[in-house]
Amino acid sequence: MSDKALRIAILEYISGLKDVDESSREISLNCLQETFGIQLDSSEAKEHSLKNKGLSLPEVFAKGLGQQQPTPSAPKAPVDPARAEEFKVEGNNFLKAANYSKAIESYTKAIELNDGNAIYWLNRAIAKINMTNYESALEDAEAAITRDPNYTKAYYRKGQCLAALNRINDAIAAFEEAERRASSDPTLLQNIREQLRQTRSLQVTGKLLDSDPDLVNKVASGLSETGALQDLATDPEFAAALQDVEQNGFSAAFKHFQNPKIAAKLEKLLPQLQSIFGASGAGAGAPGGLDLSALAGMFGGAK
Repeated sequence: MSDKALRIAILEYISGLKDVDESSREISLNCLQETFGIQLDSSEAKEHSLKNKGLSLPEVFAKGLGQQQPTPSAPKAPVDPARAEEFKVEGNNFLKAANYSKAIESYTKAIELNDGNAIYWLNRAIAKINMTNYESALEDAEAAITRDPNYTKAYYRKGQCLAALNRINDAIAAFEEAERRASSDPTLLQNIREQLRQTRSLQVTGKLLDSDPDLVNKVASGLSETGALQDLATDPEFAAALQDVEQNGFSAAFKHFQNPKIAAKLEKLLPQLQSIFGASGAGAGAPGGLDLSALAGMFGGAK
């Protein structure tokens, strides 16, 4: 969690306190907002809000201390499977409408009524992935696997969460597990292999950054000289992505590479990268053996 996100989480926590004197709470909240230089009703606060990601500060704090309740290792007896299915359908409709917080609520109700259904757990994981709540989504994907060890899509989503958390080797292992189980579904197999290719590209890039920490600055400098970044500099979505990567490190890049709009913009830079490195293929003349075809794999968009 970034420092800014932590400050906003503290403000949200204080704002939501019900068992304290209201006037004292408001005075404390106003003082902290002035001290932090952040207003809770600002667009910046909404962007970093834990509440909008289906989380709360106590949950994050408990997780950091290792006190969060573990995902059940075994399913409970179903309470009302028919009603649970109704909540699943409701959740699916919210998911299609991109109302992810409501989808999570519906899937949670379905799980409470039929804990052993792996689909409910995985659908909730998908909603959380869309809210970039990767830690919690990973737990749900693993719960789905516990309930159905041959659930190909659960391994696939587990891999996506691990890659977003910069656990690249674990992500590759999860995608490989999914690949082994996807032979009967050609479309899913193709998507898994694409994600596997992208994640291996991230692994390559991570090694390059380890060997040359200044590589990103070199690339940015080279692109600036060619004028390739001029159009992107005025794109607010791309600027926000760059700021996120700058503040939170390269692991934050994964979610932005999965954005088809950003992926398309980045893919257009590949000719300029080839010009900068004097390379037309794997490693030819590139610093640290940069494989531009592997780099291109990072810009493949979501599946």
